[in-house]
Amino acid sequence: MTSPFTLWRDPAAPDWRNASIEGWHYTSAVRSAEERAAIFARSWQLVGRQDQLCEPGDYLTCTVAGESVLVVQDGGDALHAFYNVCRHRGRELVDPWTCGRTRQLQCRYHGWVYGLDGRVRAVPDESAFPDLEAGTLGLAPLQVDVWHGLVFVKVEPGGESLREHFDELEECLPQAFEPAVLVAAKTLQLNANWKVAIEAFIETNHIASLHPRVSKGLRFDETAVAHLRRHSLTVLPTKLAHDWGARRRESWRAWITDPATSEIHYSIFPNVTVHLFVSGLTFLFRFLPDGKDPELTRLDVWTWKRLQEGETPPPPMSMPDAMGEVFRQDYENIPFVQRGVRSRAFRGPLLNVFESRIGHFHGVVDGFLRARGNQPDALDTSFTRTS
Repeated sequence: MTSPFTLWRDPAAPDWRNASIEGWHYTSAVRSAEERAAIFARSWQLVGRQDQLCEPGDYLTCTVAGESVLVVQDGGDALHAFYNVCRHRGRELVDPWTCGRTRQLQCRYHGWVYGLDGRVRAVPDESAFPDLEAGTLGLAPLQVDVWHGLVFVKVEPGGESLREHFDELEECLPQAFEPAVLVAAKTLQLNANWKVAIEAFIETNHIASLHPRVSKGLRFDETAVAHLRRHSLTVLPTKLAHDWGARRRESWRAWITDPATSEIHYSIFPNVTVHLFVSGLTFLFRFLPDGKDPELTRLDVWTWKRLQEGETPPPPMSMPDAMGEVFRQDYENIPFVQRGVRSRAFRGPLLNVFESRIGHFHGVVDGFLRARGNQPDALDTSFTRTS
């Protein structure tokens, strides 16, 4: 009998059936700190959108791996990323989780001034500092790169490029954002570990029961799932699809361009998911663990309307509640799961093939933790910048 689903697996992908997932993985502060150091500091992290950094002096701040990060447009079409920390006494230069425009960066504590390129421009009472070499005290930089309008930084220096991080998705994800108009952006706080939260968006097994209204037009029994080296994806056909069962036996690259596809769900390791719907909407979810409480997650949701040739673009930010009912059902369900995984009765999830991306995800997480355990902590703390 032919299996109703398709599971494609890269040879380098972890075996989802072997994932070790225990309840304390979602509640432990020690585990959370290990993930921050091994995963979030060592992988490329989405910090914002390029449309937030178009003009000279545009900036945004965010938190990555427990570090306050500042990204700024220098006026020469270049982006710079810095630790958001004054070199004098360590005060944060710019308020966390803000964006705006400025001509220079000035610390409000003692007035040190930095240019948009991070170099020191002025030190009040400079003569009072013994042997101060202000030219070597620029803001501490981080790696920064842009991919299809999305801005990423990396805390730990060296390692793979952003394109290498995207791996196979580099060739197919652009269809999610180009051409498109950003029509909504919102931020929520979820009372759950970041992994509990992301798991709700990397499996389709729950749609029939949690989202009955949207499930009527989909064929869950012919879901196709792909496990890449780090990332993963799911493709769902419409009920009107013909011969989908034969076509889905081809490569996942064929699935994502098949006209019978209704939904495509991507996960970009470690904490971003991208969802394309046949309606023309693209949703990006960014899950950021709280720096202190392992059972809190910041969720940023950005929505684009993809444009067909000749289509009149909608006004920016004109669809603030697209798919609102469906996503509210997810948000409301997540805390129930978090409370459940705390129970001594929870011995880890039982996963079917439609949920196999969860096992794959935890396999990649564990791989990063093991890799860091075999290496000294290589975080660079020498921030000398010459003029």
